[in-house]
Amino acid sequence: MSEETEDPKSETRESRKQAAAAPAKRELEQAPLMLRKASWILVIGALFPFFSALRYASAAVNKVGDLTNAFDWKTWAIVKVLVVAGGWVAYECSLARSGDKPKSVLMGLAKAHAKAGIGVAGLFWIGAIVLLFMGAGVYVEVSPGKTAEVFQLGMIAEILTLMLGMYAIEHIHGYEHGGKFNPLVPLLMVGPGIAGVLNLLSSIAAFRNPYSGLGAVGLIGSVIVAAGGIFAIKIMIDSMKEAKVQGEIKKAAMREARKAEREAKRASR
Repeated sequence: MSEETEDPKSETRESRKQAAAAPAKRELEQAPLMLRKASWILVIGALFPFFSALRYASAAVNKVGDLTNAFDWKTWAIVKVLVVAGGWVAYECSLARSGDKPKSVLMGLAKAHAKAGIGVAGLFWIGAIVLLFMGAGVYVEVSPGKTAEVFQLGMIAEILTLMLGMYAIEHIHGYEHGGKFNPLVPLLMVGPGIAGVLNLLSSIAAFRNPYSGLGAVGLIGSVIVAAGGIFAIKIMIDSMKEAKVQGEIKKAAMREARKAEREAKRASR
């Protein structure tokens, strides 16, 4: 019996078809390039417990006991894995659709629909939020005999920041390969920037309480998130200034064109 062998010519034709079907790659302007860097900074910072750990350390006046629960590292880790998995699905599908990764394991999903990747990512992200609120939360003693839940709100901030950073990376890659740019993406990054700065200002209490080590871990993440958010804000301001300059140049060119047209009419009389 003779074994079937793949025709190298057919493989070449298939790769050519995939290359032809892939959208044309555009040269990115400075703003999207910088915004992609800011997005990666946000993602790195959001992998830390930048909000939940600082809230816990700032609020817990006593060590773990009857009125103070331990920090919920298990839920924290599972939620972060779900969010990252969703972001990976979205980005992997974008790579597959653009032709940057023609042998992607998610090629079938990527071909199904242009938004299939981000749709599946959304399911992962919703699952992360549902899992978070299925838990009882983490309560700590904030004053003698009084407790408060300090985990879930911080985790929501971390989930949204991580989602935003990963979505922005996927979105910019899509824009680079023929998609439309959504101006809301850089605008939304203002939120993490402000949250990171506020966290820095409120972190002093974390170092007066028993869990200063946990507060230090959260503080590192807050610094990174604040840097990414401030970087994104600076990019927005620079882009608006550049747009204003370009607008003035176009207006001046239009005035010169009208002036030349009037002079040409006068000369022809």
